[in-house]
Amino acid sequence: VPSLFGGLGRFVAPLFNRFVEGANTAKLAAVLKAATQRHRAEYPDDPQWLPTLVYDVKMTVPDADVEMLAKHLKELTHDLGCCRGVLVLSSSFAVANLPADASRQEFLGIADLTDSEAAELLDARLVAGGLESASVRAEVAQRVLALTARPSYLVHAASKVSARSTDEEQRRAAETFTKALTARALREVEVTLKLGEDAAKDR
Repeated sequence: VPSLFGGLGRFVAPLFNRFVEGANTAKLAAVLKAATQRHRAEYPDDPQWLPTLVYDVKMTVPDADVEMLAKHLKELTHDLGCCRGVLVLSSSFAVANLPADASRQEFLGIADLTDSEAAELLDARLVAGGLESASVRAEVAQRVLALTARPSYLVHAASKVSARSTDEEQRRAAETFTKALTARALREVEVTLKLGEDAAKDR
């Protein structure tokens, strides 16, 4: 809460914690507006201040839930004007499923690692997870690094593989991960192409 509301953490925390589980928009908006009123009362020279609400979405969250969360954030930020919003997505593919709203949102992409950085991170995570076999780590790296150098995917892949007990199970886990990642990439391409077609029709 302090990172969300700055110095108002002590005031907002009790209210925020009451509504964070299953919060509806109206109740959360009331918390945000209370934070704004308190800040502006204490700092009258900063009348444009608004709290910033940050949603950090894990890669495993379904696309439909990401879209619903984006609409929820849009209602709080634009419709009600009670905060600024940041939606952090671990999956770049999820961006393709967000509502197209260029006038009210801005996408900021985080660059992938270099090939050597990606290989180093993946191997370190596999070792930390207890995968001692150099040959299995090499096979996992060959599969995963051919598809992605994104840190969140590398960490996720390492955790999936390291959770398996035998070499064969670890190989199968790597194969399952890469198939799932490929499927997500294909869905992103399909959605992107459809967005392009819809935009062309609207011209």
